[in-house]
Amino acid sequence: MVDLAPASDGGSSGKHRLAIVMPSVGTRPWADRCAETFSWYAAACGATLHVETTLPTFEEFPFPKLADRPGRKMKLAYACKAYFAWSYLTRHGYDRVAVVDDTCCVRAGSPDLFAVVPFGSCGYTRTSASHAQDSFQEIERFVEETNMPAVPFDPAAT
Repeated sequence: MVDLAPASDGGSSGKHRLAIVMPSVGTRPWADRCAETFSWYAAACGATLHVETTLPTFEEFPFPKLADRPGRKMKLAYACKAYFAWSYLTRHGYDRVAVVDDTCCVRAGSPDLFAVVPFGSCGYTRTSASHAQDSFQEIERFVEETNMPAVPFDPAAT
C-alpha cells in the first residue's frame, strides 16, 4: 500500500476520516499517472489516497480460488475492490471510503464525491464512453512523454 496524500479534517466532509482507495495490482505502468490526478483530488476533498499494490493474503481475505473461465481472469483482483472498501472502513478506521479504478483520471473541477453522496449511502457511477476515452488518452500521453513501451490493455494483467 502506498499513501499519497495526508488526511485532513478540511473540505466539505467535516470531521469524517476519508479514504480514496485505488487497487493497482500487477504490471500497471499508467497507474502512477492516474494516481497523480487522484492525489490532488483527495487533498481537495480532505481525504487520503491509498494505492493498493498487493492482494491480501488468504488469511486476510479467504476468497476461493476460481478458474479463469468462465468470466474474467484474476477474479480475486476484482473481488478486492469490495474487500478494500470493507477493510478501510473496519480495519483502518475510516468513516467514508471511495474505491476508484487505476485506469481512471479525475478532472480538475470535479465535485467532491463525499459531498455529493450522503453519509451512510453507497454511490456509484458508470464510466461514460467519453470519460473512458479521456482517461485512455491521458495514459497514452504519459506513455509517449516518458518513452515507456506500449502495454496492451488487459484489465486482468498481473
